[in-house]
Amino acid sequence: MIGLNRVTVVSIGIFVIFGTFHHTVCHAESKSEAIKRLRNQSCIEDVNRTTVYLVRLQQLQANIKQLMEKAEITSPQAPFVNQARSTDAAVTNLSDALASHNRSKLTICERMNPGTGSADGEWPEGYEGLSKSERIGRLKTDYCTDIRQNGESIRKGILEVKEAMKRMLGGTPPDESLNAPIRQLRELWSQAMPSIDNLYNEQIMANELCIGIEQGISKSELIRKSRQLIENGGQLPYFWYLLKYN
Repeated sequence: MIGLNRVTVVSIGIFVIFGTFHHTVCHAESKSEAIKRLRNQSCIEDVNRTTVYLVRLQQLQANIKQLMEKAEITSPQAPFVNQARSTDAAVTNLSDALASHNRSKLTICERMNPGTGSADGEWPEGYEGLSKSERIGRLKTDYCTDIRQNGESIRKGILEVKEAMKRMLGGTPPDESLNAPIRQLRELWSQAMPSIDNLYNEQIMANELCIGIEQGISKSELIRKSRQLIENGGQLPYFWYLLKYN
């Protein structure tokens, strides 16, 4: 049995090595193809990731609304009710900014690759007749414009939500009937915090990189700056491959 296992392992190893070699030789990917694949993959992952963030914010907001409605019945005059309303408004603003940001990313993804063999007529207004390099440059501009606008709202919104949640969950509930929903909300918030922090760090880093790009930063300097930001606790934007390559 031991001998058979060894033969099986060796056979599998040879198959994997040969298969990898065969795939590499027969399906060699050019640099241009690799960049295009990475960009498209980055688009899909980025949009999916932001969608997950939105779902978590919506779950959080649903719990806040339930808690707020219950508090309005049990203790309508308590300061806690105003805190809940303020927190609900902060989460709404953050969700709206993130949803707008995600729509912009979807648009960029579509403009990045509208279809194989597309004619100029299929490109949106402002993109017709541009070379590949010019088109990517325009997409970078669109991306960084969104980072300045929606990204700023997201960064500000995250800080406001954190502060509002801290105030609301840090006090004493005005009624014992609120203990259970507050505990549930506290657990949900604890689960959402890592994603919220990741989103904030990603937006900070994207903004720093876009500032560098607008100032004419070179590719080598962009990479160096990215590494420096990561070492300082930043998170690489999922649209990195859009920012890095022309």
